[in-house]
Amino acid sequence: MDPGLAPYPLIRHLLDAAAMALHLWDAYLSESQRVRIAEGMGLAGEVDRARTVVGLCAGLHDVGKVSGFQFCSRRGSQYLSAELGGDRVKMSAERFGHDVAGAQSVREVLAGLGFAGDEELKVAERLAEVVGGHHGRFHRLEDGIAASFLGGAAWARQRMAHAAAVHGLLGTPQAPGVLKAPAAVLVTGLVILADWLVSQEDYLQKRQRGLEPVLADHFQRSKRDAPGLLAEAGLARVRLQRKEFAQAYGIQGEPNPLQRSVMDELRQAVGEGRRGGIFLVTAAPGDGKSETALEAERILSEAFGTQGYAFLLPTMATSDQMHGRVAQALLRQSGEEAGLTLVHSMAWLNSAYADEDLVAQSVLTCDGDEVGQGSGRAEADMRPQRWLRGSKRPLLAQFAVGTIDQALMAVLPVRHNALRLLALSGKTFIVDEAHAYDPYMQVLLGRLLNWLGAYGVPVVLLSATLPASVSDRLIKEYLKGAGHKTRALSKQTFPAPYPGWLYVDGESGRASQISPAAGRGRCVRGAWSWMSWWSRSSTAVEVPGPGWR
Repeated sequence: MDPGLAPYPLIRHLLDAAAMALHLWDAYLSESQRVRIAEGMGLAGEVDRARTVVGLCAGLHDVGKVSGFQFCSRRGSQYLSAELGGDRVKMSAERFGHDVAGAQSVREVLAGLGFAGDEELKVAERLAEVVGGHHGRFHRLEDGIAASFLGGAAWARQRMAHAAAVHGLLGTPQAPGVLKAPAAVLVTGLVILADWLVSQEDYLQKRQRGLEPVLADHFQRSKRDAPGLLAEAGLARVRLQRKEFAQAYGIQGEPNPLQRSVMDELRQAVGEGRRGGIFLVTAAPGDGKSETALEAERILSEAFGTQGYAFLLPTMATSDQMHGRVAQALLRQSGEEAGLTLVHSMAWLNSAYADEDLVAQSVLTCDGDEVGQGSGRAEADMRPQRWLRGSKRPLLAQFAVGTIDQALMAVLPVRHNALRLLALSGKTFIVDEAHAYDPYMQVLLGRLLNWLGAYGVPVVLLSATLPASVSDRLIKEYLKGAGHKTRALSKQTFPAPYPGWLYVDGESGRASQISPAAGRGRCVRGAWSWMSWWSRSSTAVEVPGPGWR
């Protein structure tokens, strides 16, 4: 912040975050994410109402700063101690972060806004968890903790005044009837993202130099600025110009029988499903599973309202190689503005992530294809925006390639796991080499599939040697997340043809697979793998049930 400028008022930051959350709802979230959040609030037919509740959560995220937290800063005390009538002396010496203070105080604030009935109070407790979790960690709410730290009546009046201003400018949103945990996790991730975007120093300095005297005018300007901030971060959505198979992937000739069967038969298998599905492809190495997965993604994203995909692999080396292939496929389909990221700990060593003044060879080339204007040798820079290359951000891109561990952290008790679930739940989720993970990682993968099933995310699993018992277990974990009962699933099996594909609908649990004619075509071309015996045996791994239901 520029020391020559006046401090940026907290109420204006809250309104900035609320405006950004509303824009993220409109322009960043996929259709499926909006539907899942609205359903989790019991507002399946009132998506606009769910939108304003999300805006309110973002607008209250820093309300805990209106407390003794201010006295962690000498400068803050200069502006508030006089107004609050010496309330400073009543503060506890014990210090908590403003996220804890917000979680503790927001229930009282929401009660003052009308969230006072029995059902509203339960929702207020969940909203308090969202506010408290905006720094990446959820806090257990306990009565009395840090009560003196929050301050006395003067501080409470200030918190209420801040909240009332946000609530009024949002159109006085009413409490939903319920807020289920999976939806609350996505809302938390959205609040984190909104806060990060409007907390950038350049943005704050720009706003400081021309503050509107009226809060309503400030809020309107924040809403006008939100699209530009989103685009500068590299998060604006890109609509690909889908091409024919050979042109999209730079492959000479026609699709092979496996790929053709997906193009011809998967759309019918998906049918009228509304809650995602899981798609398993089994074929020998070199049989074009990657292109098969991308063709499946095209169909699944259209059916289930996702935007983009995350393509995960077991190692950095395979991720680097796949990143180049995906980048070429995006370029051929006018996706040069797509913000493709490489997601692993050594991504900064890849030329695609090098700074402009260090490496000039991070430009991907498509020979013989038209990219943008002109034809012949065309070039486009596929490096993501600098903001997207920051810590914990690459998965937020519309298209991402990386190692599977980056996705599995979404279901581990680590900071900002809610942000990772937000990033993954709006995309088609593709896992290559699904057989290559040890039992522990298979457990984590099952847990992640459980969450993705709850969010209706289409999943694609690719493998040359995935044991039938493992694939069956992963499919059932996904279906449990989609709402199917464990007892009913225990009486079912989902055998996958080898080579071929299997699709299981998340809503109905109906299984479809490659047609016999297409399967015979694979056999004629010699695709029956010498490893097919793997599909008949494996060691069972028990996947513990999720704790959020």
